[in-house]
Amino acid sequence: MDRIIIDPYKKGQLHEVADLMLVIYRTLVDIRYLHPSWIHEGPHDVDALIPMYRSHGVGDSVIYLYSILPYVDTGGVERVDFLQGGRFADFRLEEDVEQGRDPFYDGRDMPPHMTALSLQGNHRSAMVYNSRKHGISITDQEWMGSTDHNINEGWVSENDGIDDGSDDENEEDDEENEENENDRVDEDDDEDDKDDDISMRENEYDEGQPAGRVLRDIHRWFRELIELPGDGEQSGWEWDPDLTKPLYLKRGWPHSFDGDSFVVDHARAIALDAVKRKLNGPAEEVRRMESNVGYENYSSVIWRREKLASAKTDEEKWVARWELWREESIFRPDMEVLRRAKEEMDSVKHEEAPLLEVKKLRETLRWKSERLSYVREADVPVAETEARLPYAEEELEVLRKAYAAARADADRLFPGRSSTPDPVAQEVKGWEGKREFLTGHMDKARRDVIAVREWMTQLPDVGADGARKLAQEFLDNGQGRVESYSGQISEVDETLKKYALPGD
Repeated sequence: MDRIIIDPYKKGQLHEVADLMLVIYRTLVDIRYLHPSWIHEGPHDVDALIPMYRSHGVGDSVIYLYSILPYVDTGGVERVDFLQGGRFADFRLEEDVEQGRDPFYDGRDMPPHMTALSLQGNHRSAMVYNSRKHGISITDQEWMGSTDHNINEGWVSENDGIDDGSDDENEEDDEENEENENDRVDEDDDEDDKDDDISMRENEYDEGQPAGRVLRDIHRWFRELIELPGDGEQSGWEWDPDLTKPLYLKRGWPHSFDGDSFVVDHARAIALDAVKRKLNGPAEEVRRMESNVGYENYSSVIWRREKLASAKTDEEKWVARWELWREESIFRPDMEVLRRAKEEMDSVKHEEAPLLEVKKLRETLRWKSERLSYVREADVPVAETEARLPYAEEELEVLRKAYAAARADADRLFPGRSSTPDPVAQEVKGWEGKREFLTGHMDKARRDVIAVREWMTQLPDVGADGARKLAQEFLDNGQGRVESYSGQISEVDETLKKYALPGD
C-alpha cells in the first residue's frame, strides 16, 4: 500500500466507514441473517489489485477504503441481499469494482473519489460514498431519488419501527465533521475540480448525508425493524418482511432476542408458507381463469381489434386476425383446465396443513442433508469449504429441530398420521404426481394444436401468407411440445415399472 498516499484526517474518515459497515454486518449476524463465517474483516492485501483499480479509474482514497472494508462471502451456499434489495459488494472482485464505478448502469463512471458501498439488485437501491464530502447517499435506480428514510418518506419499506431505546448521540459529531470537511481539500485527484462533467456527475448524488450518520441510521433501522434483512431478488420470499417481522417480534428482537428459537420458527414458517401456497394454488387458478371471462375488454385485446380495423391490405388483415385470435386464446378460459382446477380446489384439505408442513420439512431435511454431504466431499478450495461448511451444518441442525417440533404438533392434532411414510411408496407417489402433471400439459398442448388447425381452415389461398406462416410456426411449436411431454411421460412410465410388483 506504499503507493497509496492518504492524509491522516481522511484515513480516519475512511476507517469510520469501514468500522460502521462492520457494525451493520455484525448486526445482520445477530439477527440471524448472515453467518459469522461469511464476514471477511479488513484489512486485506490488495497490492496486486492496485493496477486493476487504477484501470477502472479508482482514486487513492477509495482504493484504501477497499483495502479495509469488511466483505461478505457465502461461498455459494446461500444467496443473500443487503439493504433495500441491494447486493453486498466485494471489491476484491473486478466485476464488483466495475459495477461500483457505474452502480446504476447508465454508462458513465463516477469520479475517482466516489464508489458504491452496496450494489443494486433487480432495479433496487445502492449506497454511494463520496470520499471528498465524506457523505453517503442511498439511491433508487428507477427514479434516481433518495430512499434514505431521513431524507424522503422512506417509501421503500412500509414496516413500522419498534422502539429501540437508542438515540443519535453521534449526530452532532457528524455535523461537525461535515463542517470541517467543507474547509478541507482532498488530495485525491485535485484536477477533477476543473472537470465540469465530473462535478455534474457528483451532484447527481447530492441527496445524501454525512457518512457516519447514514451508517448509524442503517444500523438503527435494522435494530428497529424499519428495514428487515432480505426482501430482495437473491434471498427470495423466504425472507419476506411479512414472514420474518412477526417472528422477530415474537422472539424479542433486539433487546432479549432468542436467536436459536427464531431460526427454528423461521424454518417452520418457510415450510408452512410453501404449504399454504400449494393449498391455495387451485383456488387462485380458478379465480384467475374466471376473472378472464371479460377478456374481450382487456387493453391488449382492444388494441389488436383496433389494429385489425385499421389494416389496409388482405395480408395485414389476416395477420391482424391471427394476432387477435392468439391474444384472445391466451385469456379465453380453457373449460377443461377450469374443470380440473375446480375439482382440485374442492379436494383441498386446508385443515391438514400441519401434516403437510411435516412432509415439507422432511423433504427439505433430506435434500439439505444431501447438500451437506456434497459440501464435505466437494473438491473445492479450502477457503470456500470454510465459508460453506459451518453454515450448512448449523442449518441442518435447525431443520432437525424444526421437523421435530412440527411433527410433535402434528401428532397432537392428528395422532398417528405424521409417522415417516414408506420411502418407496413416497417415491412412487411422486412419480405418479409428475405423470399427472405432464399429462395435463400434454393434453393442453394437443387442444391448442387442434384449435390452430381449425383456425387455419379459414385462410384463403391468396393474401394470407403472413398469417399462415405465423400460425404454422405456432402449430409446429405446439406439436413439438406434445412430443416432448409424451417422451417425458414414457420415461416416467419406465421408472414406475421398476416399482411394480411381480404380476402387476
